[in-house]
This record gives sequence, structure tokens and C-alpha cells, in this order.
Amino acid sequence: MDGARMRRRAGALLAGLAVLGGGLASAAPLLPVEPPAPDLVPLLRLAAPPLDKPPVRILELPLPAPPEALPALPAAAVWVDLANRPAAPLPEARKFLPCVGTFLKFSSELLECGRARFAEGDLKEARAYLEAAAERGEGGVRQEARFLLGETFLRLNQLDASGRNFLMASQENPHSGLGLHGSLALGLVTLQLNDPARAVATFERLLAGPAPYEVMAYASHGRALALYARGRYAEARDVWHALFRTGRLPPLLDRELSFWFGETLGRVGDYAAAEDHLRRFTGGGSHALLEPAMLRLGWWALAAGHPAESAKAFQSFLAAYPSSGEHAWARFGLVRAFLALDDLPAAEAAAGQLRTAAAEHPLAAPGLLLLLRASVENNRDAQAQGLVQELLGLNLSPASRAYALLLNAEVNRRAGQSGEARSQFELTRSIQPAGLLAWHATLRIAQMDLEAREFSRALAEVGGLLSQPLPPELAGAALLLRGEAAYRDKVYQSAAEAFGRFVAEFRGHPEAAGAFLSLAWAEFRLGRLEPARQRWLDFAWSFPRDPRAGEALLLAAELAAQAGDLATAGSLLDQFLSRFPVHPHAPIAKLNRAILELRAGQYRSASTWLKELTQSVPLSPFVGRMRLATGVALLAAGSPAEATAEFNEALKQGEDVLAHLGLGSAALALRRWAEAERHFLQAREAAGEPVRVLAEYGAAAAAFHEGKRTAFPQAATAFLASPYPGALVPRVVYALAAVTVEEKRWAEARHWTLRLVNDFPGDEAADDALARLGAGAVAVKEWPLVVESYQLLLIRYPGSPHAAESRLDLAEALLRTGAPAEARGLLESFVASAARDPRLPRALLLLAEAQEATGERAGAVEALARLVREEPRSKLAGTAQMARARLLQELGRWDESRQVLEQVLGEGDAGFRGEAAFRLGEGYRARSLHAEAVEAYMTAAYLAPQTPWARRALLAAGQSFEALKESSSAVTVYRKLLAQPSVEPELAAEARKALQQLGQSP
Repeated sequence: MDGARMRRRAGALLAGLAVLGGGLASAAPLLPVEPPAPDLVPLLRLAAPPLDKPPVRILELPLPAPPEALPALPAAAVWVDLANRPAAPLPEARKFLPCVGTFLKFSSELLECGRARFAEGDLKEARAYLEAAAERGEGGVRQEARFLLGETFLRLNQLDASGRNFLMASQENPHSGLGLHGSLALGLVTLQLNDPARAVATFERLLAGPAPYEVMAYASHGRALALYARGRYAEARDVWHALFRTGRLPPLLDRELSFWFGETLGRVGDYAAAEDHLRRFTGGGSHALLEPAMLRLGWWALAAGHPAESAKAFQSFLAAYPSSGEHAWARFGLVRAFLALDDLPAAEAAAGQLRTAAAEHPLAAPGLLLLLRASVENNRDAQAQGLVQELLGLNLSPASRAYALLLNAEVNRRAGQSGEARSQFELTRSIQPAGLLAWHATLRIAQMDLEAREFSRALAEVGGLLSQPLPPELAGAALLLRGEAAYRDKVYQSAAEAFGRFVAEFRGHPEAAGAFLSLAWAEFRLGRLEPARQRWLDFAWSFPRDPRAGEALLLAAELAAQAGDLATAGSLLDQFLSRFPVHPHAPIAKLNRAILELRAGQYRSASTWLKELTQSVPLSPFVGRMRLATGVALLAAGSPAEATAEFNEALKQGEDVLAHLGLGSAALALRRWAEAERHFLQAREAAGEPVRVLAEYGAAAAAFHEGKRTAFPQAATAFLASPYPGALVPRVVYALAAVTVEEKRWAEARHWTLRLVNDFPGDEAADDALARLGAGAVAVKEWPLVVESYQLLLIRYPGSPHAAESRLDLAEALLRTGAPAEARGLLESFVASAARDPRLPRALLLLAEAQEATGERAGAVEALARLVREEPRSKLAGTAQMARARLLQELGRWDESRQVLEQVLGEGDAGFRGEAAFRLGEGYRARSLHAEAVEAYMTAAYLAPQTPWARRALLAAGQSFEALKESSSAVTVYRKLLAQPSVEPELAAEARKALQQLGQSP
């Protein structure tokens, strides 16, 4: 590690020691993750302070969704075309005198006559002969007679009788052709009789054996229909999906499957696929399932995000089936589809038709609520108020009534009718005193109080709100409201707390800058001048494009001067002059002189020479190149503002590509990300390969700083493969490694980290990259990756401060990946040298675990004892005590174990007393000291009544009572255990068994 890096590390560690007052330093800092740019020195801006804190804006809150979930579309009624199934292998009826032999009463002749009458459609005669054949016949004759009887009753629409005969036909010879077809017919009839559970069983028995493909296909379809009818949609989908994959569906089944498969896909959330299947089905012409298919096409198309197609489907359904029992669902779907299309008039018309056609339908109110919300969002106040009045006339649930009042209050507030709005917000809270609607109403009341300058009242309203589990948009607004009201009411401590919490939790919020600046002002008003100065500096750096950043720098410079830190004040003023070259207090000449003073060196001399040269030969044909070179020199010297002017002049002279690249680099140095991105993109359009790659990388780097990191990995990877990265490769690779760690893409993070370590082992960021990868993996318990990264860190960079810091996490990772011996070595070393390290309790606990895993249980006992002895206030002390007591018991050191358990029981962590009492009882019982054991067990049940320890203790107490021959007491505790609401099944079973053995009923 080079000297500069060592100095940086040493400085950071010394700073940590100073903060901790001589204690151990916090984690060593990591290098910042920033895509590298040309060697530029950022220009700093200064600004004059405002007279007082500018107000923060309370952004318009999004309207809450209706409080009640949208109704679910009912499942389609299962319909079976019983005539659409494979033909059974039946012989043809005899053509000549088929009934001539019936007088002989032979079963075969009776069957022959019944077969002929069935073929002729004389179902009554057929039934008589077939029943006689079934009664007299045996084997195949009886089976065919039963099968034909099933078909006869099916045609007579006597489904129960049909099913009984198909059942008997299938039982006669299950594996014969008629047996298989009988089972199939039985399943379909059972399904038509609305007994899907029995149908599932029938089809599954049929599918368990060999059968012709067509029979198997129809049986699979029938099973899927039965599963659908039972609400087992995922299983039904899988069956139909498997049928489609065969690619050889029976023609009559193919189309029907498209409907059911599509409908089921919608039920399991695959909306796009559902829409596709249903669209193909409805486009195939007339079908018995066309009516439900058209409705569901509209429903799932809407769920798939295709409202226009959804609306068309609903309209077609209503036109084709005006009397459908599901028309209300179609009209409700139209309301939703038109709202998704931002077609409020059409949505209103659809809602009106829904109310007219089904005023009392449960969908009427949800449709009106959706329309009301859209009307308020689109500032259609008159329509919204009409809808509110209509809704309030319906029999609404309390939550829906409160929602309608809340939205009406929003309309009145927006219209300036604050009194009416406040009344309705308060009525909303009275109906729904808790939850999202109440929170929204409270926030609006507080906001109106703030606008009316009733600051104390606003504070009182919003005070209790922040203790609730608010969604982010409400929590952010509540914090801003509290901070602003408290500041205006001169309650600066409350203001600082609110703004500070907002800054910590809402960094990406549009008002983050305002809150950050407000926090600095609150600190200033509290007399905390140093924190205020740091806040203003942080603001200037965190929000460099904010117009108030200059003011923040000037305020920070003023406070630095007040504190006597003139060097810092001068530096801040220089920064202000650099960042605001046209400011009234910063003339251009002074800016130039300041830049020379701050940036003295070779590049500055070069830029001065180039300027003089340009002035001396203004008409030279190379003036564009001179301007470009001057800009490059100034940029390298850390003068991007001057460089920008030079690059702009070069641009006028035709130096298109390089001038735009220079302007982009200068803007990047000035943290003007959008401007930088624009110039890099302009350079890309004019450049050829491979300069285009550099421009694309610059644009991605600018976007990266704005938080838009999506394009960075691809652009940076291409940049690394180009001829241009040079010395920048380690910084780019480090940025890629850091981004992929942050996004938890572990394979890529490992790749880029190892590339940096292997290709640039001496780079100052190499150990940082390993440390960052290891820490990220620790956070999500990716233990093998922790082991790899931290072991490599220790091997390659033993002198890195990260190496020392990683030992404990590495030890735990080794322990978690099945290497307790290696973990133990690291932990013993750590414990031996970390007497004042705050991580010592964790290390001792892990050491005990490693020692136990390697058979050194006595050593584990000593490690746990040390933890308790040296760190009695640690959060891990209770855990250590219990582990120690357990190990002592296992080692047979009962007296020591008892002392530890009694100590926990008497003065230890309350959370462990129940367990301690239970383990104490176990020790006594193992030694047949049942009276003492009972006392300990009952103590556990008393101290921790709702825990597993209490329930285990009750069972054990009963067993000890039995040993003491105190049966009545045993019965009492057993019954007390069984009365517990969450008793474990195995404990309950033992208790019941014990009661039975005692002659008692459970």
C-alpha cells in the first residue's frame, strides 16, 4: 500500500479514535464509488445567506385507493358437453330381425334387441331390453348392457341413473375398452352433477392405468375441469398446459381447452397469456362457452394492462348478451377500462348504465368510488360532488362512506372552502378513526392549519400521526409538516428532529433539498453553529444544482469566520467565487486570480500561455485548436468554468466532437449532470468508432451521478474494452464491482472484484473492493462468498485496515460453511487481541460455538464464562449464560450448571428466566429430586407462561408429580397444559397419554 493510501487510512483511524475518546476506531472508510473522469478539480460555489429559512413545500398527496378491495370476478360455471367424447368400442346392431330371439330370454338376444332399439332412438324400448340383459347377463354382455343403459339415461337427461350404470360398466372389467369409456363417461357425468371432488377421484383412477390416447386426453381435461371447479387453479393450469404441449389434441377438445386454459391462467395471475388464449377462443366463432369467454377476455385484458382491448371485449359482450347474468361485471369492467384510458365521460356513462341496470348490485358502489377518485384527480369537481351525493345515498360500508367524504373534502379544500373541507375531514376520522383514511384526513387538517398560520394546532394534529405505520408518501409529508410548523412556532428542537428524520429517510424526495437546508437553519436557531455549518456544506455538496447552494456556502463561510477558522472561510469564499463567476460579489478578474492561486502548477502555466497565444493571433486558422487546447489545459488544471468558455469558442470554430467531449467533461466536473450527458450524447452523434464508446461512457457516468445507473455497466464494460481507459481501468472496475455489490448481483460482483485484485493488485482500491464484497455478502449471509473475499483480503493485503476488521465476519462465515476448526483459530486470535473491542462479546459467543463444534466443550464453557464475566451488560450475556448452563449439564458438571441457572433465575435477563427454570428442573429430575424439579418447572411456567419453555415445564412437572405419587397434582398440570391455546402437538399427545394412564379423560 503506497504512502498516500497509508496516510488516508491513518487519518481516518485517528479521526475515529478522537470521536470515541480514545476507544477503538470505527470501520476503516472505503474509497467513494464514482465513475472516474478526467483529472479535474471540482469548482466550488459560494452564495450569500438568505434572511431566514425558505419554506418547504408540502407536495400534493396522491389520493388513496378505495379502502375495500375490488370484487373478484366469479369463476366460470363448469360446463361439460357430454356428447363430445371418444366413441366407445361397441358392436353394430344386427340388421336382420335383431329382436327375433328375445322370447327365449337369452341375455345376448336381449342385449342385441336393446342395442338395435338404442340405435333407432327408441330409448324407452331400449331401456327395457337393456335392463333385462343387464339383470340376466354376465361378463361382457352385462358390461355392454350397463354401458348402453348409461348412454340411454344420458339421452333421457337422467344423469343420476346414467352415472350409476356407467359406474357398474366400469367396474365390470375396468381395463377393457368399455370399462375405460365407462369411467370417462362416469367422470364427466359426475362433473355435470356438480360433484367435482368425486369427479377428480374418478379421473385420477382412470389416468393411473393404460388407456387409448383420446380417452386419456379427455380424462385429463375432465380432471382439470374438476380441479378448476374446486378452486385449485394452479393444478388445473398445469394439466391443461401439459395437454397443449402434446401437440395432438382431439379436434373437438382443442378449442374448448383454449377457453378453460385462458380463464385459469388469469386466475393464477398470468394475465397476458390468459388474454392471448381467450382472444383466440372468441375469434373462433359460435360456441357454448363464448358468452363467459368474452367477459373474461375483457377482464384479463384489463389486468394485463390493455384497457383499450378490454373495453372492446366488454362492449362486444354486452351487445351480444344483453340479458346475461354477468352483465354487471361487464359494465363494472368497462368503468375500470375507461378510467385506465383516461376517458372519464365514457367511464361515467358505463357507471350510469351499471346503476340503471343493477342499482342494488354489489358492484355499483365500487364503480362509483373508482369514478369519484378519477374525477377528483382530474379536477372535475362538479362531477365529483354529484357522485359523492349519489354514493352517500347508497347503503355503503363505513369505510366506503368515509372514503367518499374524504374525497369530497379534497374537492372543497381545493376550491378554498376550508371550513367545509375541515368538517368533512373530521367526519372521515370519526367514521374511520384508524388507518389510511384517518391518517390522510389528519394530515390535510394539519396542512390547512399550517396554511392558516395556526402553527401550534398543526403541530398538535400531526404529532400523533408520526407514531403510526404511515406509507412513505404520507410519512414524508407528515415530517415536513411537523418540521415546518415547529420551525414557524419557534420550537426548533422539534423542527430539527423532524427535518433530520426526513433527510435520513427520504433522500430521493423532491423536497429533500428543502428539508436539508431547513435542518441546517434549525440547528443554527438552536445555537449549534458547527453542526449548522457542516449541514450547509453538506447541502452545497449534496444538491449542487440547487439555486440555494451558493447561499449555503456563503452561510458556511460566515460561520467559519465567526469561529476563527479563516483558512476554511477563505477556502469557502474561494469556492463560492469559483462556482458563481457572475455573482455581484465575485468579479471575473478575482475569479481568475483565485483560480490561479488555488490551482497553481504546470497546467495553469500552460493555459495562461495558450490564452496569450490566442489573443496574439485571433485570426489564425488554428484558433479552434488553440481554444480546444486551452480548454484541455484549464480542465486538467481544475478550471472547468474557464475550460467551458474555451470549449464553447472551440465549438464555434468547428472542433465539434472534441469540443463537445470537453464540454461534457467540464460539466461533469461542475456536477451538471444533465448538461454533461447532453454534450456527451452530442459528441457521440458526431463521432466515429471508437470515440463513440468514450462519449457513451461519459454520458453513462453523468447519468450514474444522477442515480440512473441502468446504462452504466454496459457502457463501462464497452469502455474498458476500448483503447481509451488507460489509467482509469481500476477506477471503472472498482465502480462496476461496487454497483453490482449494491444490486446484490453476486456473480458479477465477484467477477469485477477479482479482476481488480488480479489485474491491479497494487491499486489503492483493491482491498476496498474485497472488503466491500465481503461486507455486502455478510449483510445477506452469503457465507461462501464472505469466506472467499475475506480470505483473499487477508492473504493479499494483510496490512490493510480492512483485513483486521474482517476477521470476525470471516470466522463466522467459516463456522457457517462447515469449517469450525478454521473459525476457531481466527476467533481465538481475535479474542486474545481484542480486549477493548466492542465486538468481543460476539467473538466469544462464536468461539464457544466453534469450540463446541470441534469437541472442546470445556473450552466453550470458559469462553462463555468470560463473556458473562467481562461483558455483563452485553445483549449477548443472557444467551451466553444459557449456553454455558446447557454445556455444563452436558458435561455432567451439575453443581456449576445449577449455580449459573440460579443466577439467571435470580438476577439475569428476564427473557431467559423461563428457560433457566426449566433447565434447572431438568437437572433436578435427572437426579430424581422430583420435589425440587416440580418447584423449578412451576417457576418456569409462572415466569414465562406463553413460551414453549412453560409448556415443556408443565409436562415435565406432571411427570415429576407422578414420580412423587401425587396423581391429582399431575392431572392438574396436564390439563393446564392442554388448556394452553398454542400447545405443541407432541406435548399435547404426551399429556393426553399421561392422563389416560392415570385413568383420567383428556
